[in-house]
Amino acid sequence: MKLITQILTVFALITFMASCQSDNFSDQVYEVEIYLTDDPLNAEEVNVEILSVVLKGEGESETIELNTISGIYNLLDFQGDVDTLIASGNYDLSTIKEIRLILGENNTIKIDGEIYPLRIPSGASSGLKIKIDKDLIGESLVSLLIDFDACESVKEQNGEYKLSPVIHFKGDRNIRSLDLDYVNKLDSCYEIGFPVDVKNLDGEVDQVSSIEELRTLIQDELITGVVYPIQLIDGNGDVKKVNNHNQAERLIDECEEDDEEEYDYLDLDEWLAEIDSCYSIDYPLSLVLDDGNTIDVNSNEELVMVDNAVEIIFPIYLNDGEESKKINNENQLEAQLKNCEDEEEEEEEEEEDFEDFSELLDKLLECYEITFPVSVMMEDSSIVEAVDLTELEGLAGGGMAISFEYEFTITGVNGASHVIKNGNQLLGLLNQCKSNDSDGELLADVLKCYQIEFPIKIKTDSGETKMINDMDSLQILLDSGEGFDIKFPINLIDSDGNILKISNRNKLRAKADDC
Repeated sequence: MKLITQILTVFALITFMASCQSDNFSDQVYEVEIYLTDDPLNAEEVNVEILSVVLKGEGESETIELNTISGIYNLLDFQGDVDTLIASGNYDLSTIKEIRLILGENNTIKIDGEIYPLRIPSGASSGLKIKIDKDLIGESLVSLLIDFDACESVKEQNGEYKLSPVIHFKGDRNIRSLDLDYVNKLDSCYEIGFPVDVKNLDGEVDQVSSIEELRTLIQDELITGVVYPIQLIDGNGDVKKVNNHNQAERLIDECEEDDEEEYDYLDLDEWLAEIDSCYSIDYPLSLVLDDGNTIDVNSNEELVMVDNAVEIIFPIYLNDGEESKKINNENQLEAQLKNCEDEEEEEEEEEEDFEDFSELLDKLLECYEITFPVSVMMEDSSIVEAVDLTELEGLAGGGMAISFEYEFTITGVNGASHVIKNGNQLLGLLNQCKSNDSDGELLADVLKCYQIEFPIKIKTDSGETKMINDMDSLQILLDSGEGFDIKFPINLIDSDGNILKISNRNKLRAKADDC
């Protein structure tokens, strides 16, 4: 015989009100309500036909049939603390000895899409009996819990399913055992409305007036449980009446789900680093925070201080040093950063053409003037500030400097300034500078109008550095057709004898154009 190994529970929530016609008790009235719920079962449906619910008292004559909402109930519809009212009524007993569920014949179980009859033993025709022996004297509110154990109750034999009900009385549903974890969870999410009624070890009801007192009683094992209803006050000051333990647990679960909600927080440091390698942000920039509010930040410094941003509000504007680019959405930003990565890879390949920082500086000075001070990174990763060209060339020539620290400004011969924000931008300007006339061609044009003050230093295309000490040596070099780069600055002498300092290739080109 194969057992179905899940558990099905039926919660019977029972509150009692005495009948107005009773002479046995004072004005104590008990209202009876029966609710159903269950735990998961390895079946698609468990359909039980409930005809009536009966309460039994001390004697045989003390039998009351409640107002039952008869019908076929799929017990699996009432999972996850879901319940449904199946019976209610008024009664005036001092003790409940037994609850009986009277079932009909239309009981089925559905497994793997197939519906099978669920047979009930003939002896169960008088009802499924649940022994409880509950004393009602002095009680104004009683909630009882029964457990319908499907693992023991539903059995399969030769392709037939039989219901041999195993139902346990689980105690007073509104008085549940307490532990510190449960109380601490309640207190972390809500303010508990004190005083709260609790049951002591003698079964009597006491009141506690604070969370500290409640914790102490639990730790010292002086109480058996809390008496519902209780009141919980949320963060907005709203009062929630909690009628039973399951309802309290649902509220705790909801609170924990809110606390555990995972925001996809933006790592703005990393995000800024990605952008800063190629672009600067044109502020202000708007962000959505985890509380739904928005803020504007106006600088990189403000941006990296925000640790609870969940969304960037588009459009944003990125500046590559030449123009501002409007970015309308996340996909466009991702594409822009991908382009940046590709350009950086190309930049790394092109930077291999420069043997060291000194050569990079020489190339830069061929076309541009640097606005000082500038900062450079040294071999030991320290940052040093150079206040003039002499100091910068000293750092470069000594092999100690390895790269520029961005941002810094350079100026071309036409007076146009460029704020260099990253290596990609710098390399682009250097390539633009190198792509024009060779230094030999420029010198040949300049010599039509100016004399050169010797010596000058050059570097040939073969990598050899030479000192040119006179016009004859220069002319031989020009006639040879060998390519070379001038080591700026050089001095030109005009027809009036004035000395003109030429600090880069662009200025040399401008003088060549004048001629």
